[in-house]
Amino acid sequence: MNGNLFLKFSLPFFTLFYFPLLVCYLLSKKREIINTDVNRWAKHQPFYYRGVKNSFVRLIIAIILKPEFRKQLIWRLGGYKYIIFNFLYGKSNTLYIERSTVIGQGFMVIHGNGTVIGGGSIIGNNFTIYQNAAIGYNNGFPTIGNNVFIGAGAVVIGKIRIGNNVKIGAGAVVIEDVPDNCTVVGPKAKVILREL
Repeated sequence: MNGNLFLKFSLPFFTLFYFPLLVCYLLSKKREIINTDVNRWAKHQPFYYRGVKNSFVRLIIAIILKPEFRKQLIWRLGGYKYIIFNFLYGKSNTLYIERSTVIGQGFMVIHGNGTVIGGGSIIGNNFTIYQNAAIGYNNGFPTIGNNVFIGAGAVVIGKIRIGNNVKIGAGAVVIEDVPDNCTVVGPKAKVILREL
């Protein structure tokens, strides 16, 4: 059974299952930001959204098929809804975003297993982060600009500034400011002890 047939037959059931989440989305003041998020997901993962132009239907598809997006939506709704929906739909192992984190619109998580975004982080628009990446605290949290990409397993830590249009390669450890329009990679492993 291909993906579109699966969606056609399962959409009514899952729409009912996630009905409270959808109602909160419809009543949310953040609906425009959430629509920007889901449309960015649809643009970068067209297989799941083939032929679907309606943002609300795209939202339903993302909630059903992408636990990372579901967790992201619950985080976006915030407040008491964050606590209720985490309890109702179970905590996702795929992504952890602290409630006080600020992230602009167009946020996208790819294969978010083990991804952690710390609470004092301030992140701009069109932010993309891959699996096992961490944004965390060391005497403060990072401030990250617009159009930033963080690869798998990368670590961005401390009170640093990451500029606009920055790409951080997989496995990089970033502990210093990065200017706009840069690509950073590393660290390079080195031998610290050799036993004979």
